[in-house]
Amino acid sequence: MDNKTYAIGVLSITAVILLVAVLIISSSTPAARAGEISSVAGDFTISVGHATNDSELLYIVDNTTERMCVYGVNRKTGKVGLLQQLPVDPAQLGGK
Repeated sequence: MDNKTYAIGVLSITAVILLVAVLIISSSTPAARAGEISSVAGDFTISVGHATNDSELLYIVDNTTERMCVYGVNRKTGKVGLLQQLPVDPAQLGGK
């Protein structure tokens, strides 16, 4: 076996190993999830939280009326539903 044939063999094996590694990494990529994200826009504060593997919670606070609505978002069905509506006490949050 000459050096040229040996080099081609080594390069071919290296290429196969790299291809398998790329295929394994790309097939095991986890699904993207929304993390604890908050945003303030006008009189509303919106926050997203994780509940279970299949659902997320959406918190919407109306800063003028000091009320919070909690919505459940089911990722499998795509449905959104009101779970709870409650007053927010600014004294408990360190405001006013």
